[in-house]
Amino acid sequence: MATAQYSSGLIGLGSRLFLGQEATWGTAVTGDNSGLEVFNIYNQPGGRPQKTYASIEVPQLFPSMFRLKPLKGRTNVAGSFTFSLPKENLGTFLTLITGDSGTAGTGDMAYVMKEVNNGSWTIIQTLGNRQAARYTGMKANSMTMNVTTDSVVSFDLDFMGKDEEFSGDFGADSNAISTLNDWFAYPIGESNTLGHPFNISNGNITGLKDQSELGGVGTTTFDKFVDVYASTESTLRVTNLDGTVIGDGTTVGGLTNNNSIIPFSDFSLTVNNALDFPAYINGTQDPNEPIPAGFKEITGSMTVPFNEHTDDFVSGLYARKAYKARLSFVNGTRSVLIDMPNFCLTGDGSPGSVPEGEITLPVTFGVYAGVDSSGIFDSSETIQFTVDETA
Repeated sequence: MATAQYSSGLIGLGSRLFLGQEATWGTAVTGDNSGLEVFNIYNQPGGRPQKTYASIEVPQLFPSMFRLKPLKGRTNVAGSFTFSLPKENLGTFLTLITGDSGTAGTGDMAYVMKEVNNGSWTIIQTLGNRQAARYTGMKANSMTMNVTTDSVVSFDLDFMGKDEEFSGDFGADSNAISTLNDWFAYPIGESNTLGHPFNISNGNITGLKDQSELGGVGTTTFDKFVDVYASTESTLRVTNLDGTVIGDGTTVGGLTNNNSIIPFSDFSLTVNNALDFPAYINGTQDPNEPIPAGFKEITGSMTVPFNEHTDDFVSGLYARKAYKARLSFVNGTRSVLIDMPNFCLTGDGSPGSVPEGEITLPVTFGVYAGVDSSGIFDSSETIQFTVDETA
């Protein structure tokens, strides 16, 4: 082992994520029968959730001008991962944020935002190819999707959870491999006696075992490239509630009609579950389960050209007018549709400046609850994600 003086940090390339839904909050998921899944959707470089604690200062008077060291207060785990929008295996990530396990359609799955989302998840992240970390009790607090010009479509998932722990170095720590075996332990009766799914050589992860080696069926290697959506594959359609084109009201539009397409840039959509840790004293340093602390909020922003079509957004803002909107990502037979049936403008609502060139309109919006024809609250009349991954 090299001395610390000449040791560099771990390399982030090769990091992988595994996650599975917990039966009860904070109870770690292990083997595949419990739902621990291997994902070939790699998070982008950058942030990750972290375990933090609140320092408790000691205010005693004693013969020194220096403080005593602080006591350790309550801990919590919070932070986010960023992903590119994938063309495979997106459904579980939508379950994380919506609380809906999905409803099967004709070749697709629909995920509707639920009022209550109590699902919690175990997440294991390898740190490069030398160490791993495990999170427990992770709940998705929010998701922000970003569509910017000439880039991949990305989304941030912000989590709040119970605990974070580390395996240790696979080459230097004699307990690290046994820790991995415990984290990935399969139920009794499974043919995978190894536990973890990695090929490890000289303390480095060199790959993942295929399904047959893990006790499953088939020889598909989990480490494979998954294509992602680009901003050029996205389309925004907005109509009046009766389906006609905005700024017109007489021309037939609809959420599949090209008459309804609105060009845009810098689109951002945030689904916020408004979770928070209750500040209870419970005899431990661990937090209580995060709970909803306010209304769910679905908000967003974008920039559109200001013209005879989009000037309807200005009058619509002042009139508190509702629209229908659909953001689509389409590549061949694969698609992700985001339906926003109660799309309302918020904010200032008119051009902020008149430049020498094109005048644009900054738009902020919210997606709100709907009511049926009898005026009764309709929980299904809210944001919906429809995913078709048929190749």
